[in-house]
Amino acid sequence: MPTDWITRTDATLLSTPQIDLLEKKLENRLGITQHVRGLDPKVWWPISRQIYADVAKNGKPDRIDTFNGNYGLNRGLAAATFALACVAAIHWKWLAPKLKVSVRMLSETVRADAREGDIGMQLGEIAKANPGVAIGSYPFFDPQHGPNTNVVLRARDAQKLAQAKRAVEEMLERVRRAQ
Repeated sequence: MPTDWITRTDATLLSTPQIDLLEKKLENRLGITQHVRGLDPKVWWPISRQIYADVAKNGKPDRIDTFNGNYGLNRGLAAATFALACVAAIHWKWLAPKLKVSVRMLSETVRADAREGDIGMQLGEIAKANPGVAIGSYPFFDPQHGPNTNVVLRARDAQKLAQAKRAVEEMLERVRRAQ
């Protein structure tokens, strides 16, 4: 546990004056006179529980509980990630041939300079006319120009992608002229 760091003789978590202050507070508040540095962690653990009980009694355990929860969560996530990496490394020679390598997905983004609602129907028609291309519209707010939309086109075939992009750009030009 992180509190064990305090008991190390080469501790860098707290300075010597901070450890002295901690020992003084332990003596004044809990009557504990043992020196913290070099203390056996098995002896330190019940002392740390007494400190926590004192903090909880005074209504301030939230920061400790949050830290301990995050510390435990992060340790668990690190252990799970390590375990998955080990499993993947062990099975890589078996797994690699089964993974299919495909044609790379290509992507183009076109800034619409229009609201999503103003171009949605036309984008649907372009998507129907270009079945090999995935078309998505992503609205966002531009602080200088207000509501706007990015149109993202994805395809594995560069010619189909270019054709669909031209259709989107032509449609956007017509929408801009109509405004």
